[in-house]
Amino acid sequence: MSDNPYRKYSLLPYTRDKAIAMLRRCWQVGDTLAVAEWLGVEYIPPTPPEGMDLSDEWRYMVEDARKWLDDIYHRLYEPVHA
Repeated sequence: MSDNPYRKYSLLPYTRDKAIAMLRRCWQVGDTLAVAEWLGVEYIPPTPPEGMDLSDEWRYMVEDARKWLDDIYHRLYEPVHA
């Protein structure tokens, strides 16, 4: 079997564990591209507030990306209580 985590003709990884592992890896580095491509959605980063230096802007952007990834995880893998 190859290292490709995707099923043929499907956007979803083979298993729930592989999908969660991908989300976790993306969260660690604040990368939204793989998840956006996987789900066919677009992440639109916010504009950082004025007056931030470059490192603060970077921190702000990574924090927002992680928040977006957390929301994706909760929508996909946490049960909805009626």
